[in-house]
Amino acid sequence: MTYALITIVTIAIIVLVLWLIWYQITKPWQHLPTPKNSIPFIGHIFPLDRTKIIQFINKQFKDTGKRTVCVWLLWNPLVISIDVKLFEEVLKSTQYISKGNIYDFLKEWLGTGLLISDGKKWKTRRRMLTPAFHFDILKSNFDIINRHAKTFIETLMIQTKINEKPIEFFEITKGFSLNTLLESAMGITFGQSESKLNAMLSSYTYSVDILTSAVQERFVRPWLWSPFIYRNFTADGKEYFKQLIIANTFIRNVIDDRIETLQMEGNDNKRLLFLDILLDAYQKKEIDIEGIMEEVHTFMFEGHDTVSSSIAWAVYCIGRDKRVQGKIFEEINSISEEGFCMESLTQLKYTECVIKESLRLHPPVPVILRTMDTDVEINNLKIPANTDTAFHLLVMQRDESIWKDAAQFKPERFVDDSFSKRNPFTYLPFSAGPRNCIGQRYAMMELKIVLFHLLKTFRLEATQEESELKQHIAVIHRADDGLLIKCIKRKEKEN
Repeated sequence: MTYALITIVTIAIIVLVLWLIWYQITKPWQHLPTPKNSIPFIGHIFPLDRTKIIQFINKQFKDTGKRTVCVWLLWNPLVISIDVKLFEEVLKSTQYISKGNIYDFLKEWLGTGLLISDGKKWKTRRRMLTPAFHFDILKSNFDIINRHAKTFIETLMIQTKINEKPIEFFEITKGFSLNTLLESAMGITFGQSESKLNAMLSSYTYSVDILTSAVQERFVRPWLWSPFIYRNFTADGKEYFKQLIIANTFIRNVIDDRIETLQMEGNDNKRLLFLDILLDAYQKKEIDIEGIMEEVHTFMFEGHDTVSSSIAWAVYCIGRDKRVQGKIFEEINSISEEGFCMESLTQLKYTECVIKESLRLHPPVPVILRTMDTDVEINNLKIPANTDTAFHLLVMQRDESIWKDAAQFKPERFVDDSFSKRNPFTYLPFSAGPRNCIGQRYAMMELKIVLFHLLKTFRLEATQEESELKQHIAVIHRADDGLLIKCIKRKEKEN
């Protein structure tokens, strides 16, 4: 046998062995619709540019013609679905509450708090924290949110006087939502000068941006999955862990500041705050300091970043539609600023429809992840146990087969009686089932209050077409170039 023939036979055997190994790895998922161009042991090549991920996922559904597809990252399967029946089967169940393995990238930051934990720990923490969102507690927060909303408007007024250029709303709403959250949920009034406090808040929000961006960047770059390699051999990893220290320090300061305040004030004027519930549990030895850090990290991130994103997208949608803006202003203008109170929020029915429609088109958390403990079978399609499954809200909530005129901004669709009759799992900006968003009523209240003051004071004009936006889904749904909005002061006669 010649050397050339031996080489050919050897290569053929190696290829056959590798193919058999790959076949055995993928066998449990081979029945699932799988887009072409998967490379053995490498999988599908996800775009490294995060602004192209949404188009990439849309293409997989289009190319297969299916509502559930299986893609591969190395030898790891990821099922991506827009099948409402699958959404309902999984999300309403108390059995399927484990988050996907992709959330492991958040554990260095958030630990295993309410967002990531499962099993007994999740049930215990959920039960512990639910009282913080009772209606009476929300009502007691109205004045705090309202005051911060007015301060936010003053900030916008100053900016528009100094510079008539459009304002980037993702960035400016972060300060409002973070300040509001610190006082209403954490009871924090830092003993710092205003400039030093602003620097601390700015530093924290920057850290959160870095930490959230890292999740998607690492997800599509398997060579960064190892924390050891990421931390020690990449510039991004070194920056990530630097910002993690800054975020940890900020959160620890929040906790220490509240402990000091409670020691000074005693229990006489104590409100039932989110952080106070955790500190009470700590006194009863139901949670340790690490557990408090996990939950405060989680709520600070989710409570300010998702709300700021929701505000920015709502303002963008309103700023692109003069008809909708006119109707919402008419409703808001029927309520005097002096008489605006908690009960007034129930009168803002069209405003609520506007918010809901904005959340349909731009859900702040655009993907829900689960890892099922058992096989799940829907529409004769079986997803094997322990498969990471991504429920893609951003695609599903814009699906023409589910929503008529899906791409259009039509708040009236939430007025129609047909909405109340539709499957609730076709609209999931706050998720659904046992793991729904614990703070959704707080978020809706904050959105209504800030839009009330914004529309009272300004006419809004979005300067970008949606086709111009470089949208991405780095945990939170944003646009890389921001959302640029002109805030034009209303004349006195308009009010």
